[in-house]
Amino acid sequence: RHLPTPQVLPQATLRLYNLQNISRASNLAASPLLLNSVYLVSQPPIIVAGIFSSKPTSTICPSCRQHITTQVTYRLGKLSYLLCTSLCMVGCCFGCCFVPLFMKIFKDADHYCPCCHFHIYRYKRL
Repeated sequence: RHLPTPQVLPQATLRLYNLQNISRASNLAASPLLLNSVYLVSQPPIIVAGIFSSKPTSTICPSCRQHITTQVTYRLGKLSYLLCTSLCMVGCCFGCCFVPLFMKIFKDADHYCPCCHFHIYRYKRL
């Protein structure tokens, strides 16, 4: 691998840098300042590919890059509220209309990484 050489700055750019010791700055004003280079290494993004449903799925976490099986949590979604409203309008007003709010098969599923708890995907029923 070839690394670039450190950058040499002219005297005019010395004032742009916050120097802690003023006496040291006066010594450096006569000669150019040599800075150490900082190299940032970035990894290519991971595209989450897979078939997500309401069940745990095997995939690669885009955050921690581990091969994982997702943890699934369920939350109320549009289908739950639509079924609850429809049942109430049909005449199931004595508690039966609230059944879709408590059953997992009518809820949306959120997939999380079990290692770093990163939100990977939301499976929406409707």
